[in-house]
Amino acid sequence: MDGEPTEESRLLPRHRHQAPSDLPGNPDHTTPWRLYAAARCVAVLSLVQFATVISATPTFEIMEGIICHSMHPDIVDPRNDAACKDTDVQSKLSLLQGWIMPFALIPGLVTAVPYGAMADKYGRRLAIEMSIFWFSDVIPLDLICLAGLATLIGGGPMVISAMIFAMIGDICTPEQRTVAFFYLGSSVTVVELISGPLTYLLMNRGAWFCLFIGFAGLCLSLASSLLLPESRGANTGASYRPLNDEPDSGQQAGNGPWNYLANLPKVISNLPKVIASYTIAARNLVSRNTYSVLLLMGIVFSTLGQDVLILLLQYMTKRFSMSWADAALLLTMKSAVALGMTTIVLPLTSQLLLTKLSLSYTRKDLWMARVSASLLVLGALCLALAFTIRTFMLSLIIFTLGAGCNLVLRSLITSYAAEDRAGLIYTAISVSEGLGALVAGPVMASLFRLGLSWGGTWLGLPFLFAALLSSITSLILFLIPAKADES
Repeated sequence: MDGEPTEESRLLPRHRHQAPSDLPGNPDHTTPWRLYAAARCVAVLSLVQFATVISATPTFEIMEGIICHSMHPDIVDPRNDAACKDTDVQSKLSLLQGWIMPFALIPGLVTAVPYGAMADKYGRRLAIEMSIFWFSDVIPLDLICLAGLATLIGGGPMVISAMIFAMIGDICTPEQRTVAFFYLGSSVTVVELISGPLTYLLMNRGAWFCLFIGFAGLCLSLASSLLLPESRGANTGASYRPLNDEPDSGQQAGNGPWNYLANLPKVISNLPKVIASYTIAARNLVSRNTYSVLLLMGIVFSTLGQDVLILLLQYMTKRFSMSWADAALLLTMKSAVALGMTTIVLPLTSQLLLTKLSLSYTRKDLWMARVSASLLVLGALCLALAFTIRTFMLSLIIFTLGAGCNLVLRSLITSYAAEDRAGLIYTAISVSEGLGALVAGPVMASLFRLGLSWGGTWLGLPFLFAALLSSITSLILFLIPAKADES
């Protein structure tokens, strides 16, 4: 039938009223424009990350205090009472942490593909603004697992990540893409590096004060998202269909947020047709590109392995008898190493492999991903066996050296994807990471509770499991032949 999408249907229809000068792929979009657009993307992601990081430590301390007081009503100051580090309190806290993430991710997993399809058809900005506006992660403790329901509108952090990476992928040329992803990851690391000492200082004013500062950062990120450019088609010059596209209207599409809101009902009404087209595209991607599917599986296991880091703060406060603020401050060393990797080591390595060894983009990314995954395996094993804070921090540095694995995998998968399906690809990546995180929360929490009950060396059981998961990613990467980029 005429209205039904087929495998040959054009996913991005041309708009006959759009002038060539208005196209995102216009030659006027030179390097300064790309840098300015990328800087705005980095700013929004950094603000969201700041709000998340600055809120994490006080949230955990508040949760621990509530649990501790409920189990030991006679305790006056849960923050400084050793009883709050007992196995019963820590088991309940890890259980709650483990289930918060799945409940928070399920709405994002359900809505990520529709919002990704919407972003490819109607633009990245609308998806980002909706996902930030409806992102909320702080509600009373007894209902905290239901906080993720707020992300049914917008998709939450999963869509934020997908759309920011899609924007950067749109803006950058293929030879710039991998390094751009490294620097985007670096912006997140810079925020973590700054947030550690800042959290330590703010926590001295109280956990709730620190939490409100994080909320203010989230509000600022929403305001900043209104200034983002529409990047879709920036490299291809492909025209796109504005939200107020009417065949005979003759009106010029606006880019302001109010224009988006005014046309939101039309966007929602067209979503079923867009999703049908992208279902066909997703089926073609899976059936025609085995390497992309394997790499997506690699991202799932890599995310599972790296999500053991959600236990770092609790693990350090339990094993080494540290305060939450001290543990957060010490973790800035991890952020400093990650910053050096993503801003200096990985971009420099990428450039050397291209220029000195004359490797293709895909072959270069494949080898970098293999080494990164191997470092994750080694680092996780060392973390599990570390008995002093010094050896633990050294092991954490080794683990952090492999933290660029998912960034390289993003670039690698992008190499196999058609540019007009970038939103679908980045959404698939975010969904893969979300699936990994969905399973990681309860599994890691259960393993930590099991380690608490067994005691001794078994306290590091989650890190042993992380090493196993990372080794699966490493195996997948070594099974993909180095000549994959030639196919």
